Amino acid sequence: MSIFYMRTSMVKASSGKSAIASAAYQSGEKLHSERTGESYHYTGKEEIEYEEVLLPPNAPKAFLNRELLWNSVEASNPRSNACYARQFVIAIPNEWTREESIERAREFIEHSLVNRGMIADWAYHEKQGQDGESDNHHIHVMCTTRHVKPDGSFEAMEKKEYARDDDGNKIPVIDPNTGLQKVRVRERNGHRSEEKIWKQVTVQTNEWKSQTFLKQLKQEWADTCNQYLSESERIDPRSHKERGLETLPMLHEGSCVREMEKRGIKTDIHQENLERQQYNDTVNKLKTKNQSAREQLDIAIRTIIDQEVYDGTRVKGQTNSYGRSTGNYKRIPSDNQSVAIRNRKSSEKDKFIVSSQSVAELSREELNRLIERTTSINSFSSEIHDDNDTIVHKRRHRF
Repeated sequence: MSIFYMRTSMVKASSGKSAIASAAYQSGEKLHSERTGESYHYTGKEEIEYEEVLLPPNAPKAFLNRELLWNSVEASNPRSNACYARQFVIAIPNEWTREESIERAREFIEHSLVNRGMIADWAYHEKQGQDGESDNHHIHVMCTTRHVKPDGSFEAMEKKEYARDDDGNKIPVIDPNTGLQKVRVRERNGHRSEEKIWKQVTVQTNEWKSQTFLKQLKQEWADTCNQYLSESERIDPRSHKERGLETLPMLHEGSCVREMEKRGIKTDIHQENLERQQYNDTVNKLKTKNQSAREQLDIAIRTIIDQEVYDGTRVKGQTNSYGRSTGNYKRIPSDNQSVAIRNRKSSEKDKFIVSSQSVAELSREELNRLIERTTSINSFSSEIHDDNDTIVHKRRHRF
């Protein structure tokens, strides 16, 4: 079954992370870090089926060497809060073969990452379960966070620019004491000069760290997958709330949790998912029951069409009309024909003309049961929402 899963994180110096260590892990290679003097050895990983470095047109070909690439990235930003790379872990549909997975993953990486100017170091993993079957297909991607220049240097992640008003003019910095524009006095070689101070703002050189970019990236991955998936297998990057679903999303368990559960070790994540699945099953049953009630009501109302409606006793020479409003039937006198009016919440009214020439077959008891069945519909929807609010308020996320 296809699922949408994309996890992203930053490789930052402030977190004690190393771009060399991360690249060695996902590629299954032995790489040496010039910054720390350590070597990272992951050649024993058996799940790695493919690895590759993809470069934008302006990047030097020397960066196809993974060790040289990430050592250059770390050397270009020695600050303690340096951000070396953005990492992605993306689930691959199990319906694809290995060759299809590699080809389509490369298609997405080239279109959505490399074409935007990033250098992408990626690998395709097939993790085997205890049963020997591969049910965890995914890719690891490491992307540079700054544009690369042809000489191998990297642009700054942010720069200063003058703030401007609506007319495009620079905005002066005003001294609150004098009400005049502030000036900076400079003395060089015995010459004194004044420099006016203008307001400046910090501007990001790219949008690669923005939430808007990540949301767009998720949609592009879903579009790439859905080109090759049937309608029933297609994935959706939106949250349950954005999709208007009343069910709860499941937590990602991962291969480690599944292996522990197979060995009989209980995990909090799996138990949480069991509770969520139980709740979702209840919601789906209530929705099915609700839909069934509406269908039965439609059938019952349509049986009144072309039949005479009466209140238990046949009255010659006069017929009656019954209009339904919020689950109740109101008796309205009529001279010639009986009209059953079904009111809908959408404010539209479907009018069903009932011929007075037909013979009435509904008894008072049958009409009462029909009315009770009608008024019970709203309770199903409110029950779903009440249960949803209760379980969400009681939910205690531990992860």
